[in-house]
Amino acid sequence: MALGIARCFGVSLTLNFVSPYCSKNVAEFWRRWHVSLSQWFRDYIYVPLGGGRVSSWAFNLALVFIVSGLWHGAGWNFILWGAVHAGYLIFLRSLPKFAMQGWCAWLLTMVAVFFSWLFFYDPSLGSIASKIFHIMTPADYAPNHFQAFVASIPPEDRVSLLVLALLVVATLWAEWRGLWSSDGAYSPLCNRWVQAFLLVAIVFLSPGRNNGFVYFAF
Repeated sequence: MALGIARCFGVSLTLNFVSPYCSKNVAEFWRRWHVSLSQWFRDYIYVPLGGGRVSSWAFNLALVFIVSGLWHGAGWNFILWGAVHAGYLIFLRSLPKFAMQGWCAWLLTMVAVFFSWLFFYDPSLGSIASKIFHIMTPADYAPNHFQAFVASIPPEDRVSLLVLALLVVATLWAEWRGLWSSDGAYSPLCNRWVQAFLLVAIVFLSPGRNNGFVYFAF
């Protein structure tokens, strides 16, 4: 929305998110996620501390991501979110030269990123601990639990969830195509017919009530 409104006034803003959910490792994710903020932390905190060229590089990374967490909100959950990502990057850099490629690398990265969102969206540390406990409990993945979950969804919402899941897959595929092509990220989504379809889908899939914008919480 910000990019589109700015273009209406003849201003070209930095593309802040460059298909981050197509990343194949956490370092790549952060090169694609909130680009302007990441570059600011790199230029004004990480590099002045010595960056990755000094023996305290792990401390530098941890400090940058903890500050990044505090930038989003003064809560322990945001600090933990930053610390989790710092841990990912420190672990990744500490490994011997290891290049996992393809779908396995992408899937592992997405699992790590989605797990970190638990800390970002839930301000209750007790609730976070409970969710992690259930995630790590094999018995909670039994078919009867899945059936109970599906049964708890109202029938009218199941179609919406299915269409939403298909849209997510289609959008991710379009983002991959954009990265592979020479036209740049999101190029398949810039087609006017695709945009018209997405606009209609948003209208039909809207919940019928106003939801607070996620960044109002920060």
